[in-house]
Amino acid sequence: MAKPNIGFDSWPFEKGEKAKLMSFSKPYLDMGQWYVDAGYLSVVTNKAKFIKHFLGDVHLLVAGANYIDGIRQDMPNWETAEISLTANVMATKKIEARLIENKKDNRFNYYTFGIGYNKEYYIIPLAEIVRVILAPDIFWLNQMTLLDSIDTRILYDHDGDVLNLNFSTDVPVRYVKMDTKIKHMAWLFSNPMIYNMINQLYHNIQSGNGILFDFLFKELEITIKFEKWNDKNYVREIIACKGKKILCSEIIVHHPGVVEYEEDDNNSGDDGQCKRRTPLGDDDGVKSLVSNLAATPNTIDVAQDDSMQYEYSSVVKIERVKTARSGSTSKMAQTQVDNDAGSNKRTTADAGGLETAPQLEFEHKISEKLEGVFADMLAVLRLMKERAEVRSIGYHIGELNDHFKGRSVCTLDDGLTPRKYLVGQIKLADSKEAILIEVEKAILTTRMFVSDVSQDWNLICDKIIKGFIEKSGSWPDIGDFDFKELEVNKFKHTNADVIQKEKRIFQSLEK
Repeated sequence: MAKPNIGFDSWPFEKGEKAKLMSFSKPYLDMGQWYVDAGYLSVVTNKAKFIKHFLGDVHLLVAGANYIDGIRQDMPNWETAEISLTANVMATKKIEARLIENKKDNRFNYYTFGIGYNKEYYIIPLAEIVRVILAPDIFWLNQMTLLDSIDTRILYDHDGDVLNLNFSTDVPVRYVKMDTKIKHMAWLFSNPMIYNMINQLYHNIQSGNGILFDFLFKELEITIKFEKWNDKNYVREIIACKGKKILCSEIIVHHPGVVEYEEDDNNSGDDGQCKRRTPLGDDDGVKSLVSNLAATPNTIDVAQDDSMQYEYSSVVKIERVKTARSGSTSKMAQTQVDNDAGSNKRTTADAGGLETAPQLEFEHKISEKLEGVFADMLAVLRLMKERAEVRSIGYHIGELNDHFKGRSVCTLDDGLTPRKYLVGQIKLADSKEAILIEVEKAILTTRMFVSDVSQDWNLICDKIIKGFIEKSGSWPDIGDFDFKELEVNKFKHTNADVIQKEKRIFQSLEK
């Protein structure tokens, strides 16, 4: 059976040099993305180096394992055992923090618990339980930092023996077709105490405490690989889990793309979408994770990890409800649905459900006295208005939660003050139109969208801002939207004066 390995974009050691993954840090937030720092120690030079990983890499990181050229190696010295963890045994066990020697830097502190089993003593890190059992793929790792995306990507209803799962279109249909993914969701959703551990993880990571939660499993039987050291057995890897009980007998799965995308999503496709969303390596079974493509908050891992074995103590029936569609139009056309009113649209970029874009009200008179976070951009627009080629200038200032409520990015660092955005509208005499979007106190580029044809700017702005919120403060990929004849320009934040900024922006309009 193929064993998942790691592929790095940039391996910091010499080719062929063996290095051990010593540990990885607590998750931390940097410019809208969540990361962990992993420390590797060269077996050849005994020098340590660090790699910054996206949080989504964690499900493929095994502390204590060796790597050569970024590829994980077998560990023949690790022994295998089967142990049972029960609630009664765990009630008397204390979860302890493993502290690093330098107390000023606690990034690499982590939590473990010890258990005696068959006259042996095992020390198990909580991070390994998260990596394999609670959050075995990118989607569930993201829930530890974006818990509210469950409400937008999946609606579930547990009524007695039946669990209904309703997926939005941004969950890849191939993910929904995998029984292991559906059973894992059913296990979490049908066991409130287990799902409570995901909630605890979310709050502890958000507060900087790291991977920490109460042990609320009733019973787990796990197969482990461990390393002996100082008369103790340190669990390095969990390779199988038994005794996961799903508290329902039937799972009904709804996904808009079960029929439409079935043929497309079972092949590689010509548009590259499957390749971009599926972190699979060569056909020889080596699974390679390209971090900057696969670990963003809005991406879901659709890889089937056959190296991990899960056994459930209950038998469930999975029924996938097929959506009736007719015709042989393109994949994008099949996704789009218009209602009778004609104003609400649903596309692959939406979070699910029919949506109405908020109406943007543009002001055309810019005050002489400019203050606040958008003062520079308003000054740029006012200066551009003086050009003969410009027919009109307008601007709109709104709040992110007008487009998508409840996300942490919708407020400033105090968690209370709504985060605002500015949309600048530019209309040229030659009928070309453009909008600029700037977000308050966000460390990212300003985006300008330009078109030679008339556009529904309300709908475009709504989708872009909503995508920005869903990606926790990162601009969405314009390719994810069904926008026609739209050019994208990016402007980095610099210390240039207003005249230079206005010139740079206007030159982009003239291209």
